[in-house]
Amino acid sequence: MPVNLYLDVDGVLNAVSLDTPDWGWPDAQLSTVNGYPIRWSTTMVARLNRLVAREEVTAYWLTTWGSDAAELLAPALGLDATGWSVLGEEDRERAIDTLALSGTAGWWKLQAVRSHLAPGTPAIWVDDDLDRDPSAVRWAYEQPGLLPLSPSTSLALTPADLAAMEAHVDRVGGVGASSP
Repeated sequence: MPVNLYLDVDGVLNAVSLDTPDWGWPDAQLSTVNGYPIRWSTTMVARLNRLVAREEVTAYWLTTWGSDAAELLAPALGLDATGWSVLGEEDRERAIDTLALSGTAGWWKLQAVRSHLAPGTPAIWVDDDLDRDPSAVRWAYEQPGLLPLSPSTSLALTPADLAAMEAHVDRVGGVGASSP
């Protein structure tokens, strides 16, 4: 069964930290991409590459980086993001317009996932801001087959987070070749 993976960048792939975080990865890299410091792990990227290479996983960018995530960030990190679509750009613009008109707007990433995720489709949604939006948390936990993960912004994805993602794909998408 197909499993959608919705992935943010900052606080997920990029540990937003002044120092090397105590994140559990054996390595850390510091690069500058599009003028921004990116703190990341080659081991984490290798595991993520194995996960998204699985036949049942379809990955999507859900980030303010927009198309720069695929065009600039992924190549710099060695992330094989070939074929990943960028979601939410229209939702982000609509939220900005709604905020300007009414003074309130829902979180654009929640709107993007709600619009994209077909009922009953297993998914993983990884965003460091997810646990900061009560509506998103409530909605995510009401969706059968959806694994919401909200890593610490300064740590980004940890080995435990990747293990949970791999186990979720094994459970809902069919057992594939994932590694610890």
